[in-house]
Amino acid sequence: MRTSDGTVPGEYSNAGVGQVVYYLPCRLTWLEPTVGLGGIYTSYHWKQYGQSGTVRDLNVSGSFGANVRFQEHLRAGLQLFVANGFHGTYADNDMRRSGRRLLALPALTLEVLL
Repeated sequence: MRTSDGTVPGEYSNAGVGQVVYYLPCRLTWLEPTVGLGGIYTSYHWKQYGQSGTVRDLNVSGSFGANVRFQEHLRAGLQLFVANGFHGTYADNDMRRSGRRLLALPALTLEVLL
């Protein structure tokens, strides 16, 4: 994923998420509780005061939620994705990681298995 809000020309961020998701056993055949564990890679390219650079980060991520199973190969659900993101600040004409913050993001899922 690549994003830019356009407020500062030349600044953008990239992110990639990889997770292994486990389906938890449940008595209800139409419901599939899930839990996931993986990693998230982020990079932020900054451009300020005639200087530029990239801040990179690799962290652990996780998720939990549930899917509703409509057919054998069709599922939709809601997941809560949790990651330990970084907070950056400018100092001495450079951007650095200045702290961490826990991010909790809801995500809608659609699985079509071939």
